[in-house]
Amino acid sequence: MGFSQFIREGQYLSNVFPSTLEWYGHSFKWLPNESPSQDQLKRAVLRMREKGLKATGCNSAIRAINANLKWCGSALKIQQLKEPQLILPTFNA
Repeated sequence: MGFSQFIREGQYLSNVFPSTLEWYGHSFKWLPNESPSQDQLKRAVLRMREKGLKATGCNSAIRAINANLKWCGSALKIQQLKEPQLILPTFNA
């Protein structure tokens, strides 16, 4: 069971939007193979950060990868990165 089977099932059985399928394909390009080890998952996140992805972009890819790992029945999971909190200024009366 690989990435292509995951995407096919999402497309035909779950009726996932085409943009979501494209997002899955983009996210899976960070992984070296279809059944990565925990160390390979960590290295994928390191590569994302080294290529300049912000925490938000990494978390987006991590969500797609975690969805595939869960679908495969794997016990592995990537922890999401902490994102900066943006506090907007408020106006005084």
